[in-house]
Amino acid sequence: MRAFVIAFRRAVPALCLVLAPPLAGAQTLVEAELVCPIDGEKFKTMLAVPDTPLSFHLDLKPSGPNGAIWPLAKCPSSGFVMYKRDFSEDELARLRPYVASAQYQALSEAHTNYYLGARLRAHLGATPAHLAYVLLQATWEADSRPRYEQYATEALETFKRVLAGPIPNAK
Repeated sequence: MRAFVIAFRRAVPALCLVLAPPLAGAQTLVEAELVCPIDGEKFKTMLAVPDTPLSFHLDLKPSGPNGAIWPLAKCPSSGFVMYKRDFSEDELARLRPYVASAQYQALSEAHTNYYLGARLRAHLGATPAHLAYVLLQATWEADSRPRYEQYATEALETFKRVLAGPIPNAK
């Protein structure tokens, strides 16, 4: 167990640097009209204009006067979270039934957009390394202690799965 703790302490900072996105924070929010790729619904939402954060917290949450993470657009009718700009037809075909399911609709009512984005990515088979970082980002959005603990626990378990696997580019 001690060896695992030592390895974990050494690997997490490097892993976080590898998984971290480019330095970006939200400077200004602007209203944008989007079209939901799931159902074609047009809706307005606020999107971020990027800026560089002043610093980072220990959990890599950007810090500065203008916000921490970019808001993700959520389609009003379906609850689909647009976690990226473009989705392939294959991705949409696989996501539509999931988004329409009672399971996703219940999640959509209770959870943050970054958490929903993690669930959508998981449904498409995202790697644990990618999911771990998105779950970490979900902790930054958590609005209650129970939600924070849930997201942090899931992120930690996912990071452990990453650490248990092969190390990329190891010689």
